[in-house]
Amino acid sequence: MLALATVEAMVSAMGARDEYTMGHGQRVGDLAASLARKAGLDNSQVEEVRTAGILHDVGKIGFSDKVFQNEDTIPSPELLSEIHTHPERGAAILEGLDFLGPMREYVLYHHERPDGRGYPFGLKGDDIPLGARIISVADVYDALTTDRPYQKGKSRQEAVDILDRLAGSGLDADLVRAFKEI
Repeated sequence: MLALATVEAMVSAMGARDEYTMGHGQRVGDLAASLARKAGLDNSQVEEVRTAGILHDVGKIGFSDKVFQNEDTIPSPELLSEIHTHPERGAAILEGLDFLGPMREYVLYHHERPDGRGYPFGLKGDDIPLGARIISVADVYDALTTDRPYQKGKSRQEAVDILDRLAGSGLDADLVRAFKEI
């Protein structure tokens, strides 16, 4: 698994460019594993979700410095367009690692939404792999509770309230309910 360790090291290296990124993948992986377990996945599937959670933002490795230096509340359309490329870039980075199995898809689809308004493909509901839906909940929660240059992290309760508002449209409602139980 030297190749996987190398990719995980790349994800860790992004923390050198962006303080927010430091530890984000590990936290998302841990939260996603807990949620996968709660959702009834077996041990090997839980490990796949955990690993994909760690790797979910690997596509950000190719971002311009503008993305990492953005301190505006709302990114410009150009910056947003660049940010939206990271799932496909990440999947491309992982493409040759056949042993990853469904993990590459989880990285590719982690910003899809049940209402079809996500990216990169606008998938809806159950067309989004379960592992990607799990990572999405964990990713949103960690993003909400972590300090960023443009926003102070929210409390656990504030973050859960936002997850509740996103349930069914932006996030899988059943997974949000399960997440609240853990």
